[in-house]
Amino acid sequence: MGVFIIQPNEWLTKEWLILVTGISEGKIRAYRRKGAWRQGKEWVLVATDGDNKPNSDTMYHLPTINAWFATQRGRQPTD
Repeated sequence: MGVFIIQPNEWLTKEWLILVTGISEGKIRAYRRKGAWRQGKEWVLVATDGDNKPNSDTMYHLPTINAWFATQRGRQPTD
């Protein structure tokens, strides 16, 4: 049996985002709902016909999400 290395794309489905980052589905929902992750930046709606609707598939931009997490290092609580 060989070893497979999967390099994620820049844009990921929620399922792949969970696998790659370890973020829970609930956290993803909270980041979106509270406005930490913005539509058009960290995530977008996509439809096969190009007519995006609220129920269209959601894709997440991994480089932007990683950059957002990097900004959190300087915002850690202190004792």
